[in-house]
Amino acid sequence: MNITYKKDGIELSDKTFISLDYINEMCNDIKIKGDKLVLLEIGWDGRGGSVFEQIALPKKSALRVKDILLNQEVYFGEIWGKHSEVYGEISEEDFKVVSDKKKIKSFLKEYPSGHAYDHSFIYTFIERFEEMAENEDFEAIEDSGLSQGIIDELQNLIKKL
Repeated sequence: MNITYKKDGIELSDKTFISLDYINEMCNDIKIKGDKLVLLEIGWDGRGGSVFEQIALPKKSALRVKDILLNQEVYFGEIWGKHSEVYGEISEEDFKVVSDKKKIKSFLKEYPSGHAYDHSFIYTFIERFEEMAENEDFEAIEDSGLSQGIIDELQNLIKKL
């Protein structure tokens, strides 16, 4: 069987065409079922707007990411304009774990990487730790309960999609 790669799919030797959209849809179905994917949503609303992040992960990984980020502080800076510093502690109400397969499938179709955000809580959190380590602010690191091992674990968890 010969396969010819086209810009929007593949063509088999019998001239059957399989679109890239169909291939992605079938692969996403397998991921959703096999990996037990959920959509982890993190978000804040404020006077100047909102900050959100969504990431599709296996349920066990999503719950661990949530556990790591819970009660941790993030600082986004003046993302909504001058004098609009956005920062705070991530609390239980800021998380939502979505297990509706149709919503996850729709999300993966729109965001094939499985990750969407306007400002990332996860990356901002990792950057905060890296700044503390770079500045040798060991007291702040100890107060946060973090370690390089936890940051490495977080980075590995979000790469699993």
